Amino acid sequence: MTALVSLPIILFFVWKGGILFAAFIIIIILLSLFEFYTLFKINLFRTLGIIGIVFGVILGLISRMESEAIYNACLTITILMAVSLQLIDKEPREALSSGSLAIFGLIYTSWLFSHFIILRQLPRGISYVFSVIAITWIGNTAAYVVGSKYGKKKLLPRITPNKTVEGAVAEVIAATVISILCRWGFNNGLSVRHSILLGLIIGVFSIMGDLTESMIKRAGRVKDISRLVPGHGGILDRIDSLLFTAPAYYYYLTIFVLK
Repeated sequence: MTALVSLPIILFFVWKGGILFAAFIIIIILLSLFEFYTLFKINLFRTLGIIGIVFGVILGLISRMESEAIYNACLTITILMAVSLQLIDKEPREALSSGSLAIFGLIYTSWLFSHFIILRQLPRGISYVFSVIAITWIGNTAAYVVGSKYGKKKLLPRITPNKTVEGAVAEVIAATVISILCRWGFNNGLSVRHSILLGLIIGVFSIMGDLTESMIKRAGRVKDISRLVPGHGGILDRIDSLLFTAPAYYYYLTIFVLK
């Protein structure tokens, strides 16, 4: 039911693009940042939490300006402020620990997910966004189905007991097939060669994103990041793979296809 309700909403904002799509992405970023900071007990109303929230919004807005220099400057200033303000009222070890967590959370949620905004602004951006979502989520589904039914060998048991090698292989294969189909289904203008390479890359990065979120949950000693999304856990539980696949898709395009 959650998927049936949320999918048309996602499709609508991707289709509209512009400031509406950017606002949608920023809302997801803020909810993800809220989940991350809550999990690791970073107070949203103190210095670090406020910095994270403010710069989470700023990073999303600046990504619409298509200026790499401004974007990098904003990220650098965020890191400098988060580190420097820890010197005011915390013991050095605590300052280093909490500051590092806050910066990691900001980069993990805000910086990675804001790539959807700049991906949407590329020529054929709408087809690229639809493609990366389809490749990632169908690949995730293939991994779950194959891993549940046929999985024997654990992929990384010290981080997660549920992921299997068989599921990971199925995800990469499914991602590659769907990437090729997206060439026609979404008219993204990519050659078969680029579609195959992107499918392989997205499949691998999707697995990395999933495992990273499992590591975060293991560190926070929780099964789900939160209960914000009925039946799916939290926002981060739903977008964990997309946090890695959207930047991978964007940089592949800008380096090898749109150069």
